[in-house]
Amino acid sequence: AYSTLKDPHSRALHLLRLKGVTEPTAEMSPEFLEEMMHVNGELFAVDEVTDKAERRSKVEALKAQIFEKYEAVLRDLQESFQKGDLRAAEGNVGRLKFLKNLREIVREKEMGPGWVSTEKH
Repeated sequence: AYSTLKDPHSRALHLLRLKGVTEPTAEMSPEFLEEMMHVNGELFAVDEVTDKAERRSKVEALKAQIFEKYEAVLRDLQESFQKGDLRAAEGNVGRLKFLKNLREIVREKEMGPGWVSTEKH
């Protein structure tokens, strides 16, 4: 139960289920999908960068872009639940899942060879 509530995506899915939405459908705008496909492509292009400083810079920039979008979708999700707009909540859950996957790819890039994290834990 804790892991479900800890993760915003899992928590939102749980809330939707409590509201009777068993199979959420995520309608995403073509603009969102295009933007995410571009970011995904940029993340995979990082593997071709041989200069460590340049690679780090590219990953950090993409990480910031993804984080900003993730936070915006979380705000939209919260607002959709507050308004009782389950259709909007479903769409936001789909966008959140997409962004969550991109965040995982960033983590994998940060764990790659030659990477030393500058973040404090």
